[in-house]
Amino acid sequence: MLERAEHVIEDLGNRYLGWLGDDVGQLAMLVAQARKDAKQRAELLDKLSFVANDMKGQGATFGFPLVTMVCQSICDFLNRADRTSPITVEVVGIHVDSLKIMLRDRVAGDGGPIGQQLVEALSLLVDKVSK
Repeated sequence: MLERAEHVIEDLGNRYLGWLGDDVGQLAMLVAQARKDAKQRAELLDKLSFVANDMKGQGATFGFPLVTMVCQSICDFLNRADRTSPITVEVVGIHVDSLKIMLRDRVAGDGGPIGQQLVEALSLLVDKVSK
């Protein structure tokens, strides 16, 4: 029974990479649209925040806590940022680019020292533009 459960969890973890790819693709599309369409920017970033919030919950569940940390940063930033600002879009875009790299390189766990440096750099960026 335990062995079967472990296989199910492993299978879900493998499927998660596909889901993650879909979600990162959706985030990238929303960032691209928000860059082009200032009138719809706030609405597009609302949608992006919703997707990032879902990703935040899934990351740690499937062994990708670094995804959770980056998505938490997106959500926290958007909760206090001006969603009509092009600077906001660029900051979120940097987060999404980080997620793309993590997906490409299949960075599981917390990413080790490089993952921690990434989280710190994103935090510094958010702090700098939030002042």
